[in-house]
Amino acid sequence: MDDRRLVREVYAAMWRAQVSQDTDALAELLDEGFTLTHMSGRVQDKPTFLREVETGGLRYFSEREHAVDVRVSGSHAHCTGDSFVEASVWGGGRVTWPLRQDLELERRGDRWVILSSVASAFSVEA
Repeated sequence: MDDRRLVREVYAAMWRAQVSQDTDALAELLDEGFTLTHMSGRVQDKPTFLREVETGGLRYFSEREHAVDVRVSGSHAHCTGDSFVEASVWGGGRVTWPLRQDLELERRGDRWVILSSVASAFSVEA
């Protein structure tokens, strides 16, 4: 299987783990130094992010992929994933977000690990 397809699978697995609150599976996908930068600019490290997913501070109910672009250069990859994500964030109401995740990944042996993610909104052209 080619690297671009493997990275796309990691993106999909990340969302499956978040929606199911499977922090063990999510932890396997994330580097120990992983950071998530939220749309607000707030930055979370891996332990904080996993705790928020586990306790429901960040509660993801569903994800529907819109578009995914993957660029691979040697053992590094950049994945821009646009998805419609139904979530409740830090006690807010349940909202569907057009969420873009810009992921940086690194190949470790035969698998890809997410180093960082930066979240933003995307717009869909009519």
